[in-house]
Amino acid sequence: MKIKIIASCSGIVWAAIVALVIKDKDFWGQISDIRWIACIAAPIVGLCIYYASRWTFRKGLAVRIVWSAVSLYFAAVLYAAVLGFVAFLIPMHGASKPASEIGVEAFVFIWGITCVPVLWLLFPLSFLNQQFLRSFEENA
Repeated sequence: MKIKIIASCSGIVWAAIVALVIKDKDFWGQISDIRWIACIAAPIVGLCIYYASRWTFRKGLAVRIVWSAVSLYFAAVLYAAVLGFVAFLIPMHGASKPASEIGVEAFVFIWGITCVPVLWLLFPLSFLNQQFLRSFEENA
């Protein structure tokens, strides 16, 4: 039970990082307005990543490094999907987001993680997060 609480808290911390990164309303528009509402789903995203990552906890270092990068992309897509869904449900400035655009944020997040050098710092942070969760899994 302790590891699930820690994984949920990890999801909240990651959502806060994302919310701070997408705070620029001029670039992100409506998504910037609802970024904190989408944080409600952060514990679920944290648990999803934890359960998807458990198999790597007993693997070698190379597997854990690669998986931490994959899980970073997976978490970004999950959170972006939540953002898109919230934007679809909550009309902002008189209009809601069309259903056909729900996944757009996922592509933007993937592009950002891949192409924006300052966001490359998220990769080692993802690895450290995986190691942190791994340490609790081994002690459980």
